[in-house]
Amino acid sequence: YYFLDEIEYEPDWEIWLDTIGDLRPDAKIVAASSAFCGKKRRNKEANESIKTIEISALSFFEYCRLTGVDVPDISDIASDLKFSHMTKHRMIELINSIAPVQNHFSRYLQRGGFPETSLAADQFSSQIIREKVVNKSIKEDILSISSVRNPTELEKIFLYLCGVTSEIVSIEAIAKNVESVSRPTVESYIEYIEDAGLIYMSDPIEIPPYKIQKSSPKIYIADAAIRSAILMGEPIGLVGDEARRLVEGAVYRAVRGSRRAGSIAGYLRGDHRGRSIDIAARHGDEYTLIDVRFDEEGTGPGDGIIYELAPAAGEAVVVTKNAGDFGLKKSPDGRMIAFIPAYAFLYLTGATRKLF
Repeated sequence: YYFLDEIEYEPDWEIWLDTIGDLRPDAKIVAASSAFCGKKRRNKEANESIKTIEISALSFFEYCRLTGVDVPDISDIASDLKFSHMTKHRMIELINSIAPVQNHFSRYLQRGGFPETSLAADQFSSQIIREKVVNKSIKEDILSISSVRNPTELEKIFLYLCGVTSEIVSIEAIAKNVESVSRPTVESYIEYIEDAGLIYMSDPIEIPPYKIQKSSPKIYIADAAIRSAILMGEPIGLVGDEARRLVEGAVYRAVRGSRRAGSIAGYLRGDHRGRSIDIAARHGDEYTLIDVRFDEEGTGPGDGIIYELAPAAGEAVVVTKNAGDFGLKKSPDGRMIAFIPAYAFLYLTGATRKLF
């Protein structure tokens, strides 16, 4: 076994790995890095010589465990938990059993994505994120392993991405809003930021009868606390559109981090009326559809495209805001759609290691 840390800083690191593999075919190499290795890593994965395991920000369940929250015992829940296949009685029982963790949800969204900030006093967490997460990634890791000509432009692009998290963002829009930056430069810098683990890209996926339209990806900041620390310096209140952005990002990370082998996670743009599915996962011919309705009418009328597509989906879920916004509703074709409060969805998916 070989255990290597921050290998990307070593010139020709990929050649050294190949050499070890050639000389010791039976060797197992574990290389840890705070920054992914971009195209080189993806090219290596094509021949299965390298497997990348991404360690994302803490799940809500992990945050509760780490910070000493009295974690409810839900050991009787199977790992193949299906929200929309529950009975009404079972859902009420489940939501009631985890109700105490709701009090910790707001702080998790604003501070809890990283172990150090989860355990630090609130007045220090933004400083920790700026100095040890963002500055290290933007001003050290990316500059050390990538060909960035203008670090200021890189920082401006990242700042812009923080502002539009959970939105569909085009390269043209970024180039227009960040002065004097060309489209090729924007594309390269976004790739560097993604490889540094600071953002996630959610691409449109096809769900019959809707084809993939010509569309840009959604961009999510890797953790809500990064957005708060960079844009405001202090936590942003969990109200209105800001709350929806943070929750949608957390839900996307939960789905992305729990995919089965061969699954893809993205979003759906349905039709000319602008209807869409915020988060969709596809595994073969099986789909999971998730809409985030983090507002006071989370269980409002069923005019969303999720009601139309629910009959063909393996599971359809609407993530809501208030603790009382849960239950099951039938689509026009009789398929059940589950309504789950955001704190409960994120806690249960983390606790059961639910796969999408």
